[in-house]
Amino acid sequence: MGGAAFGLLAGSLSTLVQQAAASDPSIQQSLQSIVGSAGSMTQTLVAAMFSFVGVLAAACATQAVIRMRQEEALGTAELVLSSPVSRVRWLVDYLVLGLVAIAIVLAASAAVAALSLAASGDATVSAGDVFATAAAQMPAALIYLGVLALLFVLLPKAMIAVGWAFVAVGVVVGNFGGLIGMPDWLRDLSPFTHTPVITGSTTDWSGAVWMGAIAVVAVGASVVLMRRREVSTA
Repeated sequence: MGGAAFGLLAGSLSTLVQQAAASDPSIQQSLQSIVGSAGSMTQTLVAAMFSFVGVLAAACATQAVIRMRQEEALGTAELVLSSPVSRVRWLVDYLVLGLVAIAIVLAASAAVAALSLAASGDATVSAGDVFATAAAQMPAALIYLGVLALLFVLLPKAMIAVGWAFVAVGVVVGNFGGLIGMPDWLRDLSPFTHTPVITGSTTDWSGAVWMGAIAVVAVGASVVLMRRREVSTA
């Protein structure tokens, strides 16, 4: 629902924001500072809105991993693992849940944004670009899923506090760092900073590739280490 709401805003506000930006150029400059790239007004607005959709997707990934820790701490995970379900199977099922949640958030936002843009008569951003913008948010969300899964395996007691802190710092530094003048080296610490901005054929996907690779390595490491990890209810 949150993803769909941001998608609706991205489409329904495009004409209004274009009119406002025509009289006040600082509006477009502010949006560009969020996405870190220049494009048409509608492209910039869609990218800015979807940067927050990416945060929702990352929050879903974070909550999926946190739910594992909650089940473990409450002792219900131990009951499940006393059945033929292995520790690895239990971990992987939650990671799949997180992946599905990410996909649902991004797909809902893209579908609603494409429809609302079409309804507004704004043809400056195609439906394909809208879905590409949504897909570009996935690597950052996968970073949260993979890295926090590894943290859950290694440091379960710190997982919940560190998980939400990781999201909060990523949002402040990555999404608002440019707006408040943070240095580039600090902004580069946030996964959201490296999310590709769809600008047609010139889009740089290198950040997405690196984040995807890091997420895969983190997930692989968490699965391997989970084989030897005992359930921690404390």
